[in-house]
Amino acid sequence: MKKIISIILSLVMLVLGGSTLVADAKGNDKEKNTVENYVSYKGIKLYTKAYNYSSKTKEAIIYLHGLGGNSESGEFLNNKSNPYMTITMDLLNHGKSGKLDAITWDNYLDSIKLVLDYYNIKKAYIVGHSFGADTAMMFQNKYPKISKKIVLLDRAHYNFKDLDKFNMNRRLFEILEYNPSSGLTFEEFSKFMDLSYNNNIEKTYNTKRKTLFIGADPKHYFGDPSTGVPSLSQVVAMIKSNPEAFGLSYEMVKDLKDISEKNLKDYSKFILERMDNLSKINKKIKVVKTPYKHTMVTDDETKDKVLNYVIDFINKGK
Repeated sequence: MKKIISIILSLVMLVLGGSTLVADAKGNDKEKNTVENYVSYKGIKLYTKAYNYSSKTKEAIIYLHGLGGNSESGEFLNNKSNPYMTITMDLLNHGKSGKLDAITWDNYLDSIKLVLDYYNIKKAYIVGHSFGADTAMMFQNKYPKISKKIVLLDRAHYNFKDLDKFNMNRRLFEILEYNPSSGLTFEEFSKFMDLSYNNNIEKTYNTKRKTLFIGADPKHYFGDPSTGVPSLSQVVAMIKSNPEAFGLSYEMVKDLKDISEKNLKDYSKFILERMDNLSKINKKIKVVKTPYKHTMVTDDETKDKVLNYVIDFINKGK
């Protein structure tokens, strides 16, 4: 059963937006220029870490991790090919940062702005992965003057509510995405889910900032029979048939809907269309569709490629 759970967790991390943590950065020879600081926000401390740190720097990259992740998923940016001062942080209620009861977009965005102010950054390149990509778009919408360019790593191209029509309802994401080891209580996690479900990310598509979107391949939802990785359809079927094997009750899974292969095909088509639509809606948004997994920033096979996309985009037009 542990093997099945491991396979399922791997699939979830690939396709549903969770954040994988990493310990070391490839090509990292800059620890001597790395600083760690706690920044106070409304009585709690926010953990931050800055690579290539210089007190004289006025422009920097800031990395925003996904729901349930922490600053370590931004380690791919700590690479000798990245010449920019780069700030990573544990966002509110995550990792080493303190907790607020009021989980709101204003608190989330204002705390990020405070971190930039703490480091005296006047212009920022906002890089967000998964829920962090939604956060990046919301941030530039509220703070356009400090936002110089935006990089969206496989999110912000749809609303969670859009997925209901593929039988991917909120209960599915609550069951598959919540990870107690993230440091979030389930109540906190639910409040963050509220932020997503009650938000219309399309209202940010009128951005005036140059934006790069890097999309993962939705084919990973179909699993891989050659390696024994099940499809999302199979994952849901396993959970519904024997929830206790996964630490769940029948009451918890009763609202899960069956997901057919047609649902997956329709979902894949929808996601690819939404990627294409971004650049049609706003010419300032460049879209790159890749064969990568959603975990592109921590996958050893792709994280350096993602870094290259980010740095090339920032350098262009400077």
